[in-house]
Amino acid sequence: MANQIEQKRRVYLASRAIFVGQKAELRKAKKVREEIERWPQVLRSLTSELSIETVVEILRDLLTQNIFKSERKAKAEFPDLFYSPPEQEVKREASEIDAARSTAEVLDEVASEAHEEAECNNQVEEDAPEKPGEVVDETERDNAHSEAEPPSLEHANLEPPVSAPLPLPLTLPSLYPTYIPYKAQHIILSEAQRMLEESCFEFTKKHMPALLENTGLDCASSLELTKWTRLLAKMSDEMPETAFNLGTTPLKEVLFATDKLRHSAVHRVPMTARAIKTLLKSAVVLGFTLGDHRHASQLEEICYELDNKVQAMELNKNALVNSTTAELEDIQRRRKELDRLEKEVLGNMVKNDQKNRGFIGALLEDSVGRILEGKTEMGMEDELKVEEDEEEFSECHTSVEDLEHDSVE
Repeated sequence: MANQIEQKRRVYLASRAIFVGQKAELRKAKKVREEIERWPQVLRSLTSELSIETVVEILRDLLTQNIFKSERKAKAEFPDLFYSPPEQEVKREASEIDAARSTAEVLDEVASEAHEEAECNNQVEEDAPEKPGEVVDETERDNAHSEAEPPSLEHANLEPPVSAPLPLPLTLPSLYPTYIPYKAQHIILSEAQRMLEESCFEFTKKHMPALLENTGLDCASSLELTKWTRLLAKMSDEMPETAFNLGTTPLKEVLFATDKLRHSAVHRVPMTARAIKTLLKSAVVLGFTLGDHRHASQLEEICYELDNKVQAMELNKNALVNSTTAELEDIQRRRKELDRLEKEVLGNMVKNDQKNRGFIGALLEDSVGRILEGKTEMGMEDELKVEEDEEEFSECHTSVEDLEHDSVE
């Protein structure tokens, strides 16, 4: 029974990030197998001890019970995976705060460097409507997408921390803050930036078509995100209030909240998963504010996928902490047992040496006593010879008597 629970736990951990959304509705063995076979690294980790048929059957059971869809049911089934000791949560939160502070410092530096560019862009916006058909050179120069801009700062201090060696048996390296691979981060933020630039372009095309004609901005890539948002902020007073789908947050705050997203994408600033999620939320708000529900919904889906995958990653972190702690405790127990055996072996060596020393001492005392009594080693040999002769004579005499007795009979 315990073995079955452990198997289910392993399968759930390995495939939790796969069976989400519509995939959590799968029930047929063929479809489940096809989905799991798309990820060889997951399949290899499971089939090293289980057969593919067993894995599929366990997955179907978990899917039928809606374990992948319901976190409440998952917690009931695997409570240890969702539990983190309070001290671990404190350390985790502290690491997230430190990472956020470091990232904020880098982004502030990037923003200050970009301030002059923004000022120049404001001047372009002021001059552009007065010169119909003229495309400003500076706008063309800044037309490059985030993929084309080289990083301008060093961000080595923002890389995920490298685990230090274990100084003590039960001291674990921190697995937090949570980072995703940078390639995935760059794809997410770059695509979010691209979608928001399209949102800004379509909004301007709908509400300020003359501005696009006057400036020669003929596509979303004509301006980068921060310049689009500043352009919209500048021109917002000339548009009706109904143009924007505003909530309680002021328009400029909504527009400028995506600056960090642009800076992170363009300048390749590593972000924690929590920070990326925050940036995506600001992108979703801007999309809805500009009335671009298609891109806003896509950004919401990306945010959901990120959240789900990060939760799966953190469940694995919990499992790793639990299993590593158990293994270290076992090592510590065995270390104590080995220490005890080591002391016992060393003690036996000393004890046996003392016994041998006592035996040698007794032999020496005996030898000294015999020497003082005038009994030499040679004398001892003669005594032994006499004793041996007496024994032989006795045996011989007994044999003769036996023969005589036999003859009489």
